[in-house]
Amino acid sequence: MADKLSIINSALRLTGNEPVTTNDGSDAWEVASEAYDAELPLLIGRRDWGFASTVVPLTAAPSNPSKAFAYAYVRPPAALQLLDVYASGIGLGSYDIIDNLICCDAPDTVSAKILRLPDEAAWAVGFAEVLKLKVMAGIYRGLHDDPAEAAAIERKAEGFLDEIASRVSQERKGRALMKSRISARRRYGGQPR
Repeated sequence: MADKLSIINSALRLTGNEPVTTNDGSDAWEVASEAYDAELPLLIGRRDWGFASTVVPLTAAPSNPSKAFAYAYVRPPAALQLLDVYASGIGLGSYDIIDNLICCDAPDTVSAKILRLPDEAAWAVGFAEVLKLKVMAGIYRGLHDDPAEAAAIERKAEGFLDEIASRVSQERKGRALMKSRISARRRYGGQPR
């Protein structure tokens, strides 16, 4: 399993540095930890990752700052990004965010699809590798003062990120269930089933 310390130590070893045991205050820890903490939410926020998204119920706000919408709900504190808002399971076509409140015309049973920082165990295959590459680039910049190598590692991470995101989106591809008599005839021959 990939956790912060194992990713940082792997990145340190791959960049020619000694691993650390924990937050020891060393330059290696400070640079690698800062890179990890900066890159993780950025990577999560760049895509609608299935492993990082969830639907949560919304709580009514004590007041409504909107003149255009009748109701306001508290934005979930764990939300890195709001992806969609639903009323009784149906996506709302229109809502606004004012003062960190989600304003809409839905009176009850309102939920939101959000991106949040998931546990490492939920990460897609390869996501930890992309994060490790991003941490390595930070190490090359911060510890080794080697912007050329950092840029090369960044390019590798970006290419790998695109590949991982493509695989994750294939898992989530929706398929329309449609029963076509013509398709059935073509597939099975003769009379449709």
